[in-house]
Amino acid sequence: KICTNVMALVFCSEIALQGWAMIEKALKYQKNSPTPLQVPLWIPQSALFVGFLLLVLQFSVSILDEITLIKTGMPLAEEKGEH
Repeated sequence: KICTNVMALVFCSEIALQGWAMIEKALKYQKNSPTPLQVPLWIPQSALFVGFLLLVLQFSVSILDEITLIKTGMPLAEEKGEH
């Protein structure tokens, strides 16, 4: 399970970095959507970055939980007294 989470973490990190680069370009060149509203493209593109950044955080927590389970024999939530 740790191996799968690490691979997913690497994948989501790369997509988040590419999403950030896409936002930077949209801001640098002041790109707008080709519609009558002329929405700045960094707004919808930021959803990709934020979504994958949240996945990176989730996979990081999952990896830490699995490592804690291996070391102590109990999940991280039980160790803190949370049920």
